[in-house]
Amino acid sequence: MDYFTRLKNFWFPDLNAFWWLLLALPGLYFFQTVVHEGTHGLTAFVKTGSFPTVAPFPHLTETGGFLNGVTLYDPSVAEKPKPLERHDCNTQVKTPSTRLAGWIGMPQFVDILLIVCFTLIFMFADIRSAMVRFALRAWYLGAWIDFMFNTARHLVGGCKDTQDWSRVMLRADIGDGWFALLTWLLWLVILCHFVWVYWSAWGRNAVAESSFWDYRWIAFSLGLLSTVAVVWMLAVSDKGINKGNVVFVIPFILQCLSIVWCAIYFWLTFSRQTQSPG
Repeated sequence: MDYFTRLKNFWFPDLNAFWWLLLALPGLYFFQTVVHEGTHGLTAFVKTGSFPTVAPFPHLTETGGFLNGVTLYDPSVAEKPKPLERHDCNTQVKTPSTRLAGWIGMPQFVDILLIVCFTLIFMFADIRSAMVRFALRAWYLGAWIDFMFNTARHLVGGCKDTQDWSRVMLRADIGDGWFALLTWLLWLVILCHFVWVYWSAWGRNAVAESSFWDYRWIAFSLGLLSTVAVVWMLAVSDKGINKGNVVFVIPFILQCLSIVWCAIYFWLTFSRQTQSPG
């Protein structure tokens, strides 16, 4: 039972931390998508000197495919010369590729690097602030989800040629079995969490329970993230981005609701403070 107590200390030290992690999901989703697509943009910039347009929000493509976000291609950020590579999961044929410059698997390795850095913090830094713990834990979860979403199908030898991790396999011309082994090895960086958490500083040493009203600056940060998300979703358009569907509209509404909630909560924290005696 001690193990589960320490696992709880890490993830949900109290019920308020659990509820606020749920409330943080819209802002966290946008933030991690910015990290993912921004990594694509930065790798292209390093190779070409031009930064592509980034659209870090869910949408359908003009052909009906779903994307969490996209880094838009244009000639200024193209890989030159065009490499000869596989494009289709079902064929070994290689053709010249018109693609964004930079290695397409970089976001997944940024995720792994973040996870390793956070792991070292969780293992050895006995941070006593519940709010700092909350923020780091939320980003850690975001990196987890981003990595797992993009790589899970390759654990069983799957392939989807519109997904980044599958393109890594196709472009490197790696066999399904070897790539599944590589994916499992990287997943072990995540799965070992359920071993090291027992000995971690965050698992062994619980912090004082938080109040629902302690999350003032967390709410401010989440509201700011959702505000940026709404502006970005309205500002960035492209012929390949279809916004006229629930895939775009529902996340947009959730970000708007997040702004309203965070603004109300932020104001109420000050209102309650002025009403408190003494």
